[in-house]
Amino acid sequence: ANTVFSSGGFWLQQIVIGWLTYELTQSAFLTTLAMGLDLLPILFIGPLGGLLVDSWAPRKLMAVVYAYQGSLTVAFGMLVITERAGALHIFGYVLLMGLGWVILDPSRISLISNTVPKESLMNAFALMALGISVARLVGPAIGGAIIALTGPGPVLFVEAGLQFAALFSTLAIKMPTVDRPPLRLRATLDRLLEGALYIRSQPIIWSLILLSV
Repeated sequence: ANTVFSSGGFWLQQIVIGWLTYELTQSAFLTTLAMGLDLLPILFIGPLGGLLVDSWAPRKLMAVVYAYQGSLTVAFGMLVITERAGALHIFGYVLLMGLGWVILDPSRISLISNTVPKESLMNAFALMALGISVARLVGPAIGGAIIALTGPGPVLFVEAGLQFAALFSTLAIKMPTVDRPPLRLRATLDRLLEGALYIRSQPIIWSLILLSV
């Protein structure tokens, strides 16, 4: 449920940001830029999200991020409803939302790894992928229908509702207590270097990362 709510909100965001940016700017370049800005934080500070998840409880981190994203979406939705949103507001909103994904993705993986028995991990990850795929199919269709009927503003409030639904579903998860190392600067740098050296020694992982970039 958590994955479906969160992914549904993301795909609603994609359809409304694309539509809204092009309506305001009539620029295909700016529209493409707006739809891809949320990837910049993942590209440049993605490993920091993994470090935070290693040091703090992923369930609490996810809850905080969902509350942050839901509140941000409500604020941006108010700007759109009152017709005060401009291109810079859109870019800022998308970029700030991308900061949340830096933490959400590794938190979700950690949550599954620490709550699901090892023999069921393959099924758990397959179910997560299914939830993302279903949201990708249904989300844009629903978003497009709402835009056609009422405009882009209400889509953002539906997105915020899904983010808050993801928040409550996260809080309902029961997770075993795990001892986590404190986050210290020297240890953080050492762990980043250790991770980089490991990836460098694994051609398959290195190739997948390059392909993703």
